[in-house]
Formats: sequence, C-alpha cells, structure tokens
Amino acid sequence: MTVYFMLRSREKFKPAMFRAVFLIPLIGIGIHGLPTVGKLISGKFSKLLAGPAMVSPAPRYGKDPGYVKDPGYVKDPGYVKGSGYNVEFPNTHSKGILGDWLTAKRLTPVYVKLKSKTDTIHGIDGVYVPRNHGGSPKEILIVENKVDSGRLASGPPKQMSDDWIKNNAAKMIKSDDKDVHRTGKLISENRKLWRKQLWHHELDSGRTTIYRLDREANKIPQETEHYLSNQVRKRCESANPTIKCVPTIQ
Repeated sequence: MTVYFMLRSREKFKPAMFRAVFLIPLIGIGIHGLPTVGKLISGKFSKLLAGPAMVSPAPRYGKDPGYVKDPGYVKDPGYVKGSGYNVEFPNTHSKGILGDWLTAKRLTPVYVKLKSKTDTIHGIDGVYVPRNHGGSPKEILIVENKVDSGRLASGPPKQMSDDWIKNNAAKMIKSDDKDVHRTGKLISENRKLWRKQLWHHELDSGRTTIYRLDREANKIPQETEHYLSNQVRKRCESANPTIKCVPTIQ
C-alpha cells in the first residue's frame, strides 16, 4: 500500500499497470503469512479490478410466475385471462374486494347499491334496489361475491341461506351507521322482495358465473358473463388503479 501511494504521486505512474503487475498477484497469493492483510486488500480493491456492474434482467411474468414481488404478498398472482395483467393480492380479503367492485360495476347502471357491511369484512356483500323505484322498491337483490376458489361458508346457518340473511339483517339494524341500519330494516321487513344471487368471478378464465340461490343457498346456474377481463384491464390502466397490476408477457 505504501509503495502504491508513493508511486501514485509521480507524473508517469500508470495505475492500470501497477494493478496488473503487483496488486493482482498479491491478492491472488494472499501474501504468505499475512492472510488477513490479503483479504483486506482484496476487499478494498475488488471494485477497482471489477468491470461494469451487471444489472439483473427484469422478472418475466407468465400465467403462473410463482413470484412474490413484495414482502407480505401471498403467492397468488391472480392471472386474469384476456386482460394482459396479473393482479397481486396481499390476502384473500383484498381479492374479495375486487370481486365486490366487479359485481357493483356491472349492476349499478340498473341498481342502486345500498350500504350493507357492519364493518370492512362482515355483513352482506351487496344489497341492490332498482334505480328510480319511486318509494318502496319492488325488488331487493342480495348478492354474495366469490373469487376463484372462494365458496359459500357452510355455517350453520349456511352463508346466503334465508336464516343467514335474517341474522345479518338483525346485526345491521343494531349498527350505529344510519345507512346500514336502514338497509337492515329494509331487508328484515320485506322478505317477499328478496332475490338472491352468487357472483363467482374466475380470474384465470376471465369469466363470471351468476347463480340464483334458493332458501337454503343451493346454487341454480343462471348465466355467464365475460366482461371481467375488460374491466380489470381498464382498472389496471386507469390513473388510480387501487390494485397491484403486473403486465403479463404475451
């Protein structure tokens, strides 16, 4: 080191030649009897001897990248067929929120969505009444949303059965939120107006299947929608997507 800095002060000193002739052999040998010094020199000059830093290529995303981009995110890429995006979810609850949004996006041109959650998680996913009903509605559409492997809870009472809805309406009536309270009363006092549906959003197929539900929440297939992919793409490309989207490699 002393020799290096002494030579460095001279005008004709060539650092590259010094490293090639002296430092590289010194580091390679490690200086017999002074391994610790050898390690220190090696660490000190490793950047000088190395070439340009190598930049790792960006990760490639396909149908199932099996890649967790950020800590805390589950290995659930949420591939949405036809959208051009994967949607990453921190937990199943956030995936359910996307399902709620997709259903509301489809229904709200015709229906008004009433407030129905007793908190951010519990309660009925969607309670809809026709727009411009002019007083008491002629229909109360009660909707549960599921995404991918999500299924109705077995209970008892089974989720979306008449008894389950009655129990949730009673909880809503006790809510301090006036809007939730009103929705609970509307459900409780108008049993004959109920129409129940399960909306099952399958991200990897880009398909939404709508089921009619009977008193015991048994599923009766009703229709299939294919708008899901387009809606996810629009949301991912919006100015404020509010969901974590990763472009897929086509």
